[in-house]
Amino acid sequence: MITDDVRHEVAAKMLEICRDNPDVSLQSMVASAMNECLPEGMEYGPTLAELIDRPTCRNVADLEKESFRCSECGCRVLVPGDRPDGVLVVTSESLDTMEDILADCNEVFRYDETRPQDRAHAYLKEHRVCRGYDDTAMERAAQDMIERAYAVGRMESSEAVARETARIIAEGIAKELGMTPGEEQTCDSR
Repeated sequence: MITDDVRHEVAAKMLEICRDNPDVSLQSMVASAMNECLPEGMEYGPTLAELIDRPTCRNVADLEKESFRCSECGCRVLVPGDRPDGVLVVTSESLDTMEDILADCNEVFRYDETRPQDRAHAYLKEHRVCRGYDDTAMERAAQDMIERAYAVGRMESSEAVARETARIIAEGIAKELGMTPGEEQTCDSR
């Protein structure tokens, strides 16, 4: 698969060839740039097509669990019901856990013979994290892990609040019905 870096390199070479020789034929310019920038043995037609039109992803979803899963990055979308508005619903399977984040932290910041900057770059690529022009890879990886941990903490906190709210509501209903908490009652009214 041809990367954007290779695509840019071939385009730059084509411009250079045109500047050096304004009368060059299109076929000669393309062939020269491709020969210089791409590996030997490539097929010109399919390679040129891939240079021009980036391949897109395809849907590899398990349709019982999700509506779409990107074959390239794994991003998942679940459209509830038959709603065409594409509301993004994140299922618990796609959420981070604190264990995931701690594993990433240990992977990036561990001490061994590999440079931590290289591991931070790998983390950013794997998690598709963009960084600003003045951010270091280490700084951006740490910031992303903090943001992920904050999101997990908020989710865990909101689940605890929901459980406590449900308990309070259930106690209020039980009190109105004259029941003690935990007691079951059947309803015979028809």
